[in-house]
Amino acid sequence: NLAPSSIFIEEDDDNFERVRILEWGRAHWDPQVVLGRQVPELSRFLDVVDDRDQKYVAPEQHQPSSIASVTWDLYSLGCLAHECVCLCPPFVGSSALGLQKKSQVAQQSWSVEPKALRRIGSCVWMLNHIDPRGKSMEELDAEVKVLRDLLANVPEQQLREAIRSEHQHATPPDLRLFRTSNDFVGIIETLLAKRPEQRFGDCEELKVALAQLASDLESLPESLHLALPHLQDDLVPSEALATLDLRDAPLSDFAARYLAKFASDLLAENLFVTGGGLPLG
Repeated sequence: NLAPSSIFIEEDDDNFERVRILEWGRAHWDPQVVLGRQVPELSRFLDVVDDRDQKYVAPEQHQPSSIASVTWDLYSLGCLAHECVCLCPPFVGSSALGLQKKSQVAQQSWSVEPKALRRIGSCVWMLNHIDPRGKSMEELDAEVKVLRDLLANVPEQQLREAIRSEHQHATPPDLRLFRTSNDFVGIIETLLAKRPEQRFGDCEELKVALAQLASDLESLPESLHLALPHLQDDLVPSEALATLDLRDAPLSDFAARYLAKFASDLLAENLFVTGGGLPLG
């Protein structure tokens, strides 16, 4: 499966970034599937053989009858895209933290039980550990580091079991709270669908969706590009815009959604759209 450790960004002389996959790993980790027959002696060694990073493994990959598919990599790519948005994969085993705390109160040894995890129903790290509202990426990064330190205290096997169960049963955090296009969030949610048939059918279908998103971003009115800091490639105007007038710039449905989400970031004191002015100060 795809994971950050196997993906590198190459920059050429023209500052063009190219993604390189340097480690392909195994197509399927279960030796019994490779042999084509059941070998009971191997069953107890499966967790040792499986050295993949569980945070990027599709839920169906743990089913004995599963067959290697491109949808596995699409799911892993969704986990990577999720991490690019909020600095944390969707499922990191944080549900084990709550179970560990309860068992410590009871002064008993603890283990991750699938039934208990199924009752959780949603990913617990969101807002409990990482709250993106009104925070910079640097502040979010600090919160992610705190969460990682907490998870480092969970026994490895229990953490792996928690991550697996979250992939199978938990709901990913709502990326719409983060500062990215909701259309991009929709693409990530499709990649992270629990059922393979609900994801993109193949890489070409994903490529078409991403190309459409890129086209929509490029077609945003030029004045909107000038008014939103994150669309300027770090080139901020020397003087803040006093007015952003979009009355003569027809907004597509995408542009309207984008403007609605990022209106609070505009480098303008007043916004004019069809229908009148909207004070932003």
